[in-house]
Amino acid sequence: MTPSFLAAQQAGTNFSNSFRRVNDENAIESILAEAMKSGNPEELHNTIGKIMSNVSPERQGPAIQYIQNMHKNLVEKQKLEKQNKAYSDIGLNPNLPESINKLTYEEQLNNQRAQSILGGQQNNQPSTGPFNYNDLTDEQLTKLSGVKGHAEPSKQALKIRAEEKKNQSRFEPESDKIEAKRSADFADKIVNEYQGALASEPRLDQMLIGAKSGNLATPAMVKTMDFLGIPLSVFANPLSEAYEKNVNEYIKGVSNYFPGQIRNAEIEPYMKTIPTLLNSDRGKEIIIENQKIVNDQAKAAYKAYKDILKENNGKKPRNLDVEILDRTEKSRLENGEKLRENFIKAIKISQFPTGKVQKGTRIIPNMALNYLEMADGDRKLAEENAKKDGYVF
Repeated sequence: MTPSFLAAQQAGTNFSNSFRRVNDENAIESILAEAMKSGNPEELHNTIGKIMSNVSPERQGPAIQYIQNMHKNLVEKQKLEKQNKAYSDIGLNPNLPESINKLTYEEQLNNQRAQSILGGQQNNQPSTGPFNYNDLTDEQLTKLSGVKGHAEPSKQALKIRAEEKKNQSRFEPESDKIEAKRSADFADKIVNEYQGALASEPRLDQMLIGAKSGNLATPAMVKTMDFLGIPLSVFANPLSEAYEKNVNEYIKGVSNYFPGQIRNAEIEPYMKTIPTLLNSDRGKEIIIENQKIVNDQAKAAYKAYKDILKENNGKKPRNLDVEILDRTEKSRLENGEKLRENFIKAIKISQFPTGKVQKGTRIIPNMALNYLEMADGDRKLAEENAKKDGYVF
């Protein structure tokens, strides 16, 4: 091969190499520029394939190494950003040492446990702020005694509270003890009267049916009422030694059921009519109805008592009597009015007595007037009632 051919060949090789180098440099520059714009590690990793496809093998190494470094740095940067965000999301500072963040995180967890025990924020304080332990219940303090950061204050608050209760019990004023006993005695009275009302109700209902049908014998009624604690045998005999005492007790009992509603001056005239009431079916009905009204009020008082206990977690408030009076005001007004109406009817029956006679007895004018008065002037009704009792016209 001649020297001139060799020179030409060498020149061609040099030109080819120079052209390839320029192409490689341009390709590397373009690919790297595109790679640097990307913030996605996966896209960076894909540029390695572009280098291998578009750049000569002898120039691929530095470009690939550069891209791999970029990929590594980007992955580490994103990992750090993700970690910092995770720290920030839970209230930690990523710039602080790990040991400090660990203590802060533990404190947050303890406060979260405390908040779950309290069922929300205490007195609108932030979850990381201090609690007012004196405002917490014994149950909450006991649970907080097992939470780090709250254990000692909770135990101390429980200890102080136990001492206060001990001292309060030791030096409780005598007046408080008297009030507590008064409330307890009143509660016992409410329960006993309710139980008595329930026990007497079936017999009262039976007697009322008998009175309405005209089949209730006076001795049987008196005996039953005596058994139920209503001494009709005494009430029917004003001359007996026990009359005044029993009447006064009955009046006091009715007044207690309807304080401010029924006056003694209204009950006393009614008591005097009982001997006359026992001589007629309508009179017997009134006596039975009056006791059922009293029983209804006893049941209303007991219902109010149960509601009060439920609202106070089974404890009797010191003002139990006031609470029950307040809650039974409506029933006292209604039942008191029913009693008052019956008292008026009883007095009218006493003033215009009627009663059963031997069938076929001819009615006299005065008795006819009594029936007419009891029928409120309704002559037809008066005649029907008189005939039921055995009279003829």
